[in-house]
Amino acid sequence: MRRNSGRQCGGCTACCKTHGIHEIDKPKGSWCWNCEVGVGCRIYHDRPLGCLTFKCEWLKGVGEESDRPDLLGLVLDLAVSRGNQPPEILQVFEILEGGLHNAADLVTRSVSMAALCSIPVTFIHASGRKEILDESRSLPGDILEAAIYEGFEIVRKPPWQ
Repeated sequence: MRRNSGRQCGGCTACCKTHGIHEIDKPKGSWCWNCEVGVGCRIYHDRPLGCLTFKCEWLKGVGEESDRPDLLGLVLDLAVSRGNQPPEILQVFEILEGGLHNAADLVTRSVSMAALCSIPVTFIHASGRKEILDESRSLPGDILEAAIYEGFEIVRKPPWQ
């Protein structure tokens, strides 16, 4: 169940780097040309649907106020299927080198919750390195194949351990 935390992006522009927006051909991992880093979107009132509908886990109420993605150095995204389907994957995007290590407690809790629900977890490092966590060697073959095809390395423990 999603919570309405009342949080707003404010000066956080982390997802303007991490997420691809197909409506404007913006690739993942690069800053959006409409983003004024640390300030906000230059076309906020006319932003693409992909931007309008995205809510990171911090906006949904995960973590403390001080865990805002730009301050923490990473974005947590529990990607869901269309409609009211269960989550498909927990994506952890590191936007600042060391973000995964600095936020290990929050990410550990999030990864543990995902594991309880059999939700795969990926880590996309600031360096561009991509990993999918398969601690118990129990991820379905189709998920692993898709991850490998997309350039993910299979890891048996979280990157900060």
